[in-house]
Amino acid sequence: MHTIVTIALLSLATPSINQTNGLAPNELIDSIHREALAISHRNPEILKAVHSAQGIRPSHYQKRRLPRPEVARELKRIPKAAPVLMSL
Repeated sequence: MHTIVTIALLSLATPSINQTNGLAPNELIDSIHREALAISHRNPEILKAVHSAQGIRPSHYQKRRLPRPEVARELKRIPKAAPVLMSL
């Protein structure tokens, strides 16, 4: 289930071809990883917030009327989380 949520988040957070500044796919991935590492070193609370998202935990989402994993609302509140999510 965690993989499905991660893929969905990556599809939303992945930059379009126009936003990649002409980087090759491997260079883009390396760039994303470097940015994610830099963010996690400067602001470890961002990494902690991403990993503590409640929407992927069955104990949390099964209490809802439509029991499906959903973390978009939680992740929207975390600034600069996209590179961290893309590096998971």
